[in-house]
Order: sequence, then structure tokens, then C-alpha cells
Amino acid sequence: MMTQMEATDAVVAVTGILFIWVLVTFLYRDYRIDLFRQRMFAERDALFDYAAEGGIEFGHPAYTLVRSTMNGFIRFADRINVWGLAATAHVYGSVKNDEESFSAQFTSATKDLTPEQKDTLVKAVNRMDMHVLDQLVLGSPVLILAVIPVAAFLIVQALGKEAGRRVLRRAVPRRWSLAVDSFALDYGTETAFA
Repeated sequence: MMTQMEATDAVVAVTGILFIWVLVTFLYRDYRIDLFRQRMFAERDALFDYAAEGGIEFGHPAYTLVRSTMNGFIRFADRINVWGLAATAHVYGSVKNDEESFSAQFTSATKDLTPEQKDTLVKAVNRMDMHVLDQLVLGSPVLILAVIPVAAFLIVQALGKEAGRRVLRRAVPRRWSLAVDSFALDYGTETAFA
């Protein structure tokens, strides 16, 4: 039989879990979509400003290609996720041939640009792609939980053991690591003599 205190704890726990579920499922997702759109609007505005200052003609095929691609990302921001990417790559990848791909069209459209113009557009495309990658990874709470620990592990492995220890020492407050070390020592000592 549950006591009144246990029942209250259960209700509070379930309410907390539901709150976290709503936060992750709806609010965080909407926040990430809005953030992505805002960043893409900023990139598109910067591209527009570059053209308005005379950097490139508004009607140039390279400008319209990049701007249209940014508009597409803004419009379909709610569909940018890992599953959407996989489905798009599978379906759209088999429909589009190489000459119709963004890369081929971009290469063709930038042939007659000056090196400065081409560099500006390449940087805009790179920033656009980084925003998409950011949205893919950070837009999914499940992917965050899967990718961040693996990435951290791989970074520490790549840095080497000593560099990994230095990073860990800076990332974890000394008193925490001492407490954990002390606990492990106590636990290990108890186990050794048990």
C-alpha cells in the first residue's frame, strides 16, 4: 500500500517526466527550427547586402542559385532532421542526375565570376551548410545524446592520453574529481578487502 508521501512523490515524478517530454518534444524542437531560420535569414540578408553593394548582380545565376537554396532551407526548416535527410538522399538522390545537382549548378554558375565574388559565394554556401549540419545534430535531442559522448571520446582519443587528462582536468572542477577519486578509492579498498 502506498503512503500519501509516496503517492505525492509519484505524482511529482510523473509530472516532471511529462514536463521534460513536452519540453524536449515540442518546445526545444520549435526553438531549434526558429534559430535555424533566423540564422539562414541572416545569411540571406548578408548575401543580399553583398549584391546591393555591387558585389554581384542580383540577376546573376550564382546569386539566384544560392539565394534560392537558402530560401528552400528557410521554407523547409521543420523537415531538416536526420530521418528527413536520409529519406531525401535516398529519394531525391536517385531522381537528380549529376548535372542537375547543386554542386554542378554552382560550379557552372560561378565560372564567370571574379575570384573575390566566387570566394564570397563559396563562404556563404559553407556557412549555410554549417547551419544545416548544426540543425541536424543539435535539432535532435536523441542525436545529441548519441553524438556528443562519442565525439568527446574520439576527441580525447585523438588528442592522446596526456592531452585528454589535461582537458579533463580543466573541464571537471578539481573538488569533483577528488570526490570521485576518493569514492573510487574507498569502493576499491572495500572490494579488495571483502
